Amino acid sequence: MKICMGCMNQVSDNDKICPACGYDQSNVREKSYYLDPGTIIGGKFIVGKALEYGGYTVKYLGFDAEAQHKVIISEYLPSDFSTRSDGESEVTIYSGDAYEQFSHGLETFLNEGNKIQQLADTQGVAKVYDCIAENDTGYVISEYLVGTTLKEVLDTGKVYKPEEAKQFISQILIGLMKVHPLDIIHCDIAPETIFITEQGEVKLLDFGATRYVTTANSKSLAIILKQGYAPEEQYRSQGKRGPWTDVYALAAVMYRMITGKVPPESVDRALSDEITEPSKLNTGISQSMENALMNALNVYQDDRTKTAQEFYKELNSSDTKRRKVKRAKRDTGKMPIWVKGLVAVVGVAVIAGGAVVIKGLHDGGSSNQGATQEKFKIVSEVKSGDMTIADFDKEWTDFGLKKGNRTVEYRYDPNNAEGTVLEYNDMTNDVLKDGRTLDEVNSDIKKNRTVYANVIVASTKNVTFSEKWLKNCTNTRWAQSASVKKRIKASKDVYMQSYIPDGVSLKKGDDTQAYGTLSKIIYDKNMIDLDAIRKKYASDTAKADSEIKKQTAKINGMDTSKKKIQFIYHTGAYYTMSKANCKRYGTFEGKSISSVKFVYSKNPKDHKTGNRARLRTLSSDKYSSEYVSFRYGRGTIVKVLSKSLKNKKGYDGRNDDSENGDGKLFATVRSHVSINSSLTVARLKRYASNAGASLGTKYPDNYIVKKVWVNGKSNVTEFKQGDRLKISAEPKPTPKPVVTKRPETVTKPSGNSGSSNSTPKKPSGGSSKKKGDSYNDFGQQP
Repeated sequence: MKICMGCMNQVSDNDKICPACGYDQSNVREKSYYLDPGTIIGGKFIVGKALEYGGYTVKYLGFDAEAQHKVIISEYLPSDFSTRSDGESEVTIYSGDAYEQFSHGLETFLNEGNKIQQLADTQGVAKVYDCIAENDTGYVISEYLVGTTLKEVLDTGKVYKPEEAKQFISQILIGLMKVHPLDIIHCDIAPETIFITEQGEVKLLDFGATRYVTTANSKSLAIILKQGYAPEEQYRSQGKRGPWTDVYALAAVMYRMITGKVPPESVDRALSDEITEPSKLNTGISQSMENALMNALNVYQDDRTKTAQEFYKELNSSDTKRRKVKRAKRDTGKMPIWVKGLVAVVGVAVIAGGAVVIKGLHDGGSSNQGATQEKFKIVSEVKSGDMTIADFDKEWTDFGLKKGNRTVEYRYDPNNAEGTVLEYNDMTNDVLKDGRTLDEVNSDIKKNRTVYANVIVASTKNVTFSEKWLKNCTNTRWAQSASVKKRIKASKDVYMQSYIPDGVSLKKGDDTQAYGTLSKIIYDKNMIDLDAIRKKYASDTAKADSEIKKQTAKINGMDTSKKKIQFIYHTGAYYTMSKANCKRYGTFEGKSISSVKFVYSKNPKDHKTGNRARLRTLSSDKYSSEYVSFRYGRGTIVKVLSKSLKNKKGYDGRNDDSENGDGKLFATVRSHVSINSSLTVARLKRYASNAGASLGTKYPDNYIVKKVWVNGKSNVTEFKQGDRLKISAEPKPTPKPVVTKRPETVTKPSGNSGSSNSTPKKPSGGSSKKKGDSYNDFGQQP
């Protein structure tokens, strides 16, 4: 018997695929910077599959070999300051200021983990079993919990009764009363970080997981905030954080629980406080309880409830008085209106829990590559509408490639002839099995049999129900004919049946989940209940996704002209932006994704009126984080993927007009790198590898990068998966010779009376660089 790295249950030695979770036992690390499954930490903790990476810590499923139970292993790996090379366990820490910030953050990470470990069985706080320094980084081992997050409960539409919410919040306050005296502030309390176990216990997860990592001299600040739950001091680099910070966030959670609404952002309230008291929303809350809640929700910390003990006492009192805040005019210089633009990333890849398997990994981009089109003859000849799949197959085989190496995906399209090729996607990742890139083999490519492709073909008779099609079940790119557009406009329902394949029908379901989320699939007298699968595996979404993929595979490639399929979809909340607001934003490129707001609601009236109370930033599934940028910081918009937003016509979330048909509206920066004296070839290689780009160079790893070409162009400021990089580089400057004799000094003028500073006199002359030392990857001198 052996342990499955996907679920930590025992499986037979002969099982290649786990019968319990479907995990492939032959899998190696999913990303080069993850630990290999099976790695041992601290002599007894077995590392399993990676669960999630939020840019600060990697979460792994783990197993305690001594105690014989599952655990969660959190590894400190801030992407701005460190990485890991493929095949290694040790972490590589970047030099200079990054090293200081990494060390400072690591010390905080382990110290706070140790303090939480000392609390043992404290109510309301997830257990920490151990803290380990290993592999040049640190690990916190915490308990594995089974249950659900409060966010998942609230997303079903549940609204708590005030008394019920009070008992719930009180459990967490009891835990904070023990934590705060240890000088630990959570700084990220939100429904995502509150967990409800199967036994009904309430646990607060991830202390310090999203705290900024910085030093006194740092120019870098990376904070992840939950809008509506973060108090105003967290939006300011010099804002003083303390127990009152967690008090505000927990009060905001309680407000959401009893009203069903997220409080307005604290930075908006600092300028104009328009929060509505719960009693005005028909919640049935008592006056005393409301006073306690609103005291804890006061914008500024001077007016706010100071401690968890005070909040607990006021919440459970029957005679709490309201602290009224009367200020005619706030000092807006204290909180500039543009401050939200300075928050690095809001809601991006936030880790929801360190003590439980919660979310699956986000890949950050498609695996389809288009980088080989200039060199690969057959690609240049494929243009939309110019050839049929039969023509393509003839060209493919005539070129010496195997027909079995291409797959066909049929897409419903009434505007092109049956069998017309719409798109060609290279699936070779631009690298052949022998390690060469396609542009390096040129004439002998005909002899190579490892080129793969996916071809998109127009059809009105059938549709290939791929996993991507199932996720976005009505791709509005199909609705291009004038008659179809006219019917859509008349029906005011973008999910109408008139533009989907023959044999396929759509039916509206309830509004408990986001608009367009598939609820059930009915085919050939069978039914796939996706909602039931999600509910069954609520505590393990990775397993839920695996089961959904397994079930929906039954209709992959089904001919809809012979078998009927019906999709039932949810009609809940969706995003919109009015045409006027779209124009008001101007150019989206260069703006922080957190500064762009959409109306998010299931009530059509909110969308029609542009209800400001419903303004939200996009959830992370609505944009990609795929670019590495030489000019923009993380979370900055690089490209608009929605056609309507690009054309300043507004946006309706019920109508997917994204370029790739995946519902993503923007492409953003995942990481920033500066071309300066500290950018080595090795470091740029890591950035390229992490992004899925290729960097072909013969320069030694310790050379300094001077210039970068992306796909042959020198003026490109970003790159992403599939791009090819070329560089020019030169050796690191040699240190100046050490002066053995005492240098002559001169008096430096000073503003202080009677004082002077002595400074070494700069030697005359200097070293000259020898020309011809540096050549770029094109064989040219830079």
